[in-house]
Amino acid sequence: MTKHVLVACLILVSAAPLVAQRGGLDRLAAKPVFRPHVPVQTITGTTEATENPDTINLQVQDTYDDGENTPKGTIGFRHDVADHPWFLAASYAYDSNSSHKDKVGAAANYQLWTGKGKNAPYLQLETDYASHVGVAQEVTAYFDGGISLGSLSLDAIAGIIADKPNGGSKTSDFYPSLSASYSFSTGQLLVLDYSFKNNVDGESSYDAGLRQSIGHGFSVELLAEKHSVFGLRLRKELTR
Repeated sequence: MTKHVLVACLILVSAAPLVAQRGGLDRLAAKPVFRPHVPVQTITGTTEATENPDTINLQVQDTYDDGENTPKGTIGFRHDVADHPWFLAASYAYDSNSSHKDKVGAAANYQLWTGKGKNAPYLQLETDYASHVGVAQEVTAYFDGGISLGSLSLDAIAGIIADKPNGGSKTSDFYPSLSASYSFSTGQLLVLDYSFKNNVDGESSYDAGLRQSIGHGFSVELLAEKHSVFGLRLRKELTR
């Protein structure tokens, strides 16, 4: 039976002014929402999967910064196959606190290798693009390698980050980060991220996110970042 999953996210963020232009790593946003396993169904000697691995993600976000709001919308597509899952996402934000209002972004992630055994190692490649139209463009490309130790997952991230302001020269640097996640249950996930200082951001950054399932297809995510940035994300899964 074909299933389509729509995830709607409402994000409310309260922030103090940042030194760096970007937010935290927020690997919680890249973690798929838990979906119960649907067993295979055998029909006249053939095995047919009853679950569609494709997920459409819709996210609506509002950022509050020093009295100004920046609404943002993101749409994504995730293909959750066993060995090589991947996802694509695109976003648009309206920056009411700037004379240049438009911000666009895109992300692509592909799992290059999936290991076997109890530690379930993997290696992903992700590329992120962000443009504050009329101000600057930024590209990040990195490898994300991870292992699982029971309910604990550990990730090491390494890549390149580059920023090009309009009318200015390009700045680039090595981009190392660490991420850890812990599943208290199938409906509760804690993620901690740390990014080391680089020449583009000008400083290190860290963030934490907690996801809690509240039933009936709903889950809530609490977010906290450096510089007293706090967020609340509400997700809803609709299936048919």
